[in-house]
Amino acid sequence: MNIIYAGNSTGAAENGDAALPLQYTQDGRLPKPTKLSLVVKDAVRRWYLEAEREADRGDVKAQALLGQMLTEGYGCEADPVRGRELKALLDNGASESRISATGFGDCILQIQSPLLAHRVILYHQDDELRYRLFPGGGAEQVIHLEKYDDVPPARNELLLFKNLAVSQIDFKRWLESSFLRFSITRAYFLDGLEATSKNDLLCQLSQMEVPPKEDLFRVVAYPKSLEQYIINQIFGDHLLDKGWDIHPLDYTKTLFAVNCSPTCIRYSFRPAAELFLTPSDGHARVAGQTCKASGKLTEALCVSGFEPRKRGVAIDVGAAPGGWTQVLAETMDTVVAIDPAALHADVLALTNVVHIRQQSQAATEEIIAAVGQDKTIDLLVCDINRHPEEMISILKPLLGMLRSGGMIILTLKYRGKGKEKAGGVEKLKEELGPGFHKVKILWLTANTENERTAVARKK
Repeated sequence: MNIIYAGNSTGAAENGDAALPLQYTQDGRLPKPTKLSLVVKDAVRRWYLEAEREADRGDVKAQALLGQMLTEGYGCEADPVRGRELKALLDNGASESRISATGFGDCILQIQSPLLAHRVILYHQDDELRYRLFPGGGAEQVIHLEKYDDVPPARNELLLFKNLAVSQIDFKRWLESSFLRFSITRAYFLDGLEATSKNDLLCQLSQMEVPPKEDLFRVVAYPKSLEQYIINQIFGDHLLDKGWDIHPLDYTKTLFAVNCSPTCIRYSFRPAAELFLTPSDGHARVAGQTCKASGKLTEALCVSGFEPRKRGVAIDVGAAPGGWTQVLAETMDTVVAIDPAALHADVLALTNVVHIRQQSQAATEEIIAAVGQDKTIDLLVCDINRHPEEMISILKPLLGMLRSGGMIILTLKYRGKGKEKAGGVEKLKEELGPGFHKVKILWLTANTENERTAVARKK
């Protein structure tokens, strides 16, 4: 067999060995041993890259394998020191700060205000609501992080959803359709990468392999000062010259980074599809809504677990201008809107809406006629500006029309801060009487500071 030397290999040995020239036969083929060697080398390299990727996502087995590969130099340049450090971290249980073997990574939500953050935590702490509202129950734990922002005041709060129950892309898709999206400024999807400082972050990013030319990055970081540092100092002064590139619009990947503590900056590289964008129509909680209050009922229906049935009937007391009526009309067969004031023209145009322009106390016959003599109602809602006790008094004539299993949803509007809300459930149970159960008073994200939403079912 005639051998032709083809010069140095572009795939020079990565473990410090001298590069050997590739040898071709006269017809341009590689001898089988050389070909097999290259195939094995490429396979080991791919194995290393896969192990590194899974280790960064928190897979414990991959972390252990990566430590061994770094120590021995399998598929990579040997780095015994880093390999031993990784092994030591695993031995000390540091992997718990990353992603558990059964988790799907972490997500930090940037919430618009402390009060909204508190309400999100309350939802997740309620076992029933947790699985009703969050995909797969949300996360193993929700932690309210202390903020490290050098530009006060910062009203936004950070909630760490540790070990998501679903994949990060599925969690992002859920965010885009959930009523909670209106409370969220940003979502940061993170895995196991950490830096101890801005300088450490610079060092780590500078040592990373230059990404392919087609990869364009968008930087999304908290606080804003960290985002500006990454864009101007890390990318502007260092990475751009090495071949990295950033673009705020035409990006293929997102670099997330959050300053979680004075000695911890968590960061990750995620696909562009995982970037959550705050809705631009911040007040439009319901598409085509008649009024902002529509979002309150949408959230209440979701939280309460109400499921409309075929030929369902709902009554909306104090309906004008018709925001709640409009929401109900989407799923109920008949909606009786009771209010002396006029409804919005778009609501009046709905064929399944009956408007009774009277006070509910004086319209018993009209209500029975609208509902049907032999029918009961499935849902009674009320969002009038009255004290809770006065509201129940107004609604009592209608409570008897609710079917067994029917639900009431009421907005409770308190005049004071805190005192009147104490013992609210017991007071409401007393007002409703023994015919109702599963009484809850909720603080919806759509409620004001002095509002609460009551839900109850008829026995």
